[in-house]
Amino acid sequence: MIYLIAQPHSETFTAVAIMQLEEKGLLNLDNPISQYFPDFPNGGSIQISHLLSKSFPS
Repeated sequence: MIYLIAQPHSETFTAVAIMQLEEKGLLNLDNPISQYFPDFPNGGSIQISHLLSKSFPS
C-alpha cells in the first residue's frame, strides 16, 4: 500500500537526489551511464541527462 502512495513521486525523488549529487561534484549529467554501470546495454551512448529527461539517442 505504501508503494502505491510513494510510486508517483519516485521519479521526482530520484531526480532531486541526482541533482544533489551533481551539485556536490559526485556525478556529471553528461557522463555516460556506463561509467557508473559498466554492464548496462548501450550504456556508452546514454547519458544521465537522457534518463532524467526520458530522451534517448537514436
